[in-house]
Amino acid sequence: MTDSSGVINVTGGKLTTYRSMAAEIVDRVQEALGGERRAAPTDSVELPGADRPKEIARLQHEDAELAKPLLEGLPYTGAHLVFGVSNEMALDLSDLLIRRTHLAFETRDHGKSVAPRAANIVAPLLGWDDQTKSARIREFEEDIARIFAISKS
Repeated sequence: MTDSSGVINVTGGKLTTYRSMAAEIVDRVQEALGGERRAAPTDSVELPGADRPKEIARLQHEDAELAKPLLEGLPYTGAHLVFGVSNEMALDLSDLLIRRTHLAFETRDHGKSVAPRAANIVAPLLGWDDQTKSARIREFEEDIARIFAISKS
């Protein structure tokens, strides 16, 4: 919706329709600027991360160590962590084990038992020495303690 000052306001909408909303906004901006209206390619441009499964499979194929599951019964491997650091700007264990792999939500200990192995896998990529790895593991444990705490309010 465009207000009286010409500002386009977007409220609401669903995540599944944001690309079509973006295309409509681009159309309105082109019209307001008096430019030639061209169809926005938002419905045909591949989104960032679309190659994630293929790249993870490639990493697993290139390095058998990265193909090993982080935890039996779950689909996550060292390659998921390497991809997160190399391609998704993940910088800490919380980002990797809570947001990238969801291990923290899928294990009884919220990924605590996997954290040392995860730290060893990503340490060379992030330049972590042993002291830094220990600090990052403690930070992760503090994060999961805070996130999964049961409040008695």
